[in-house]
Amino acid sequence: MAATSFKTENNTFRKLIGNGLTYRIPRFQRDYSWTDDEWEDLWMDLMGTLQPGGEPAHYMGYLVLQSADDKTFEVIDGHPHGAITQ
Repeated sequence: MAATSFKTENNTFRKLIGNGLTYRIPRFQRDYSWTDDEWEDLWMDLMGTLQPGGEPAHYMGYLVLQSADDKTFEVIDGHPHGAITQ
């Protein structure tokens, strides 16, 4: 049986979207189910972290990623901020 190694870490949004990283959604993933209302709520929460006296951070949820090279990731699972499932 092959050994599987797991690496867990907390990251900032900036680290996840920067550094030349690439994310791929595998074909087996279902369609995302957010409406404009959920996107608006997320945007307002994020903007609130930029306001004077606002929250210092915003919890974005978790992602389960798979990668062979730590630069290109497949999104295997996740529960983003307030996600609504069908």
